[in-house]
Amino acid sequence: MVMSTVGYLMANDGSMTVIVDGSQHNVSRDHVNYDKIVSALKSKNYNLIHNLLDIPATIKAVSYGKVTVINGSVYYNGKGVINALTYNGKEVINALTDRIVRFVQEGLPFEPMVSFLENLLSNPSRTAVQE
Repeated sequence: MVMSTVGYLMANDGSMTVIVDGSQHNVSRDHVNYDKIVSALKSKNYNLIHNLLDIPATIKAVSYGKVTVINGSVYYNGKGVINALTYNGKEVINALTDRIVRFVQEGLPFEPMVSFLENLLSNPSRTAVQE
């Protein structure tokens, strides 16, 4: 594994500018991974920081790759844009994917919603999926 190059500055209000491999990231105290980023910086676990800075990477990691976010669209197992109300030809309620993203942003556990989404999308009843 290649070690990331990391530099950072912390302001008096706790916000940070973190530079990872030449890319600058502004991190405010309300960032979902703020405490984890500070901890990784303190322990010099620089390889972890890139994923912590990137919310879509966090969603992918925590969901074991089942849920990915690409250009603001949520995908399940890479098989369709589920927050655009379609998944393998089935309509899916947009609120579930919005809630998953919101829970991640707020630092709340969202793994049960990913399991629910998986069960929902395997249901052959279009009505059940829509409701």
